[in-house]
Amino acid sequence: MMKQEPKSESTTTELSAFNSYKAKKTVRILVHEIESIPDVKSWARQSNVSRGWLSKVTKETYGLSPKEVLRQVRYERIVQLLENDVEATSYSIAKDSGLSSGDALRMFLRRHQDTNFRVLRRQIINGKLQVEWQWLESE
Repeated sequence: MMKQEPKSESTTTELSAFNSYKAKKTVRILVHEIESIPDVKSWARQSNVSRGWLSKVTKETYGLSPKEVLRQVRYERIVQLLENDVEATSYSIAKDSGLSSGDALRMFLRRHQDTNFRVLRRQIINGKLQVEWQWLESE
């Protein structure tokens, strides 16, 4: 059995830079394809990476699990869609943000943002919603 040489610092740095680049690329895929990405498994498949690799690299690069990144991107997309069309239905917002139905949107907002669709829409109309854009800022 051959002994494996320890990785040099430059190799580790190059690997880290590559992983960071690839992590940013997978987030871009998520942002642009969110309507067809319901979960982390689908995100990994569309990005052509394994779930384990996605988990490792998003934690290293962003300090968040893939599930947390997915939730944040989805919420920002929901807010963006509502800002663009405050008359949109919960069903259309749900579909365009990768959720299966208006009920799924309701549950997502209640569980992860402690709000509901009507309150969110009202906050947007009244200009009272302050969103710190992290993922969709350049979109």
